[in-house]
Amino acid sequence: AIHARDGELIWRQELHGRVRTNPILWQGHFQEVRLRVQLPKGAALRDVLAGSTIKDGDRSVKIADRLEGDAIVLDRVLDIPAGRVKPEAYPAFLDFARRADAALGRDVRLRVGR
Repeated sequence: AIHARDGELIWRQELHGRVRTNPILWQGHFQEVRLRVQLPKGAALRDVLAGSTIKDGDRSVKIADRLEGDAIVLDRVLDIPAGRVKPEAYPAFLDFARRADAALGRDVRLRVGR
């Protein structure tokens, strides 16, 4: 068994090039975030907020960020249950983790009028 936190699994696979055992996600993760941010007067989004759903088996990340009037709503659900990842499924899991990380790490940029 691999006794590592989830983030270390990706690092180990990239370091060794191939997974030979079933990596274990010891703890499931479920996070639901809905945050409303009121924009200051004269501010606007620089980019369109893009929603997306990223899935890998029963793991999912859903992003439904949006503009409601003069407020930004960050609406995100992360659902990664505990369990094993079979070695042959690890490349898809790694792709899921990279895409989810990129989507969750996108900047929300504002333009403030003068």
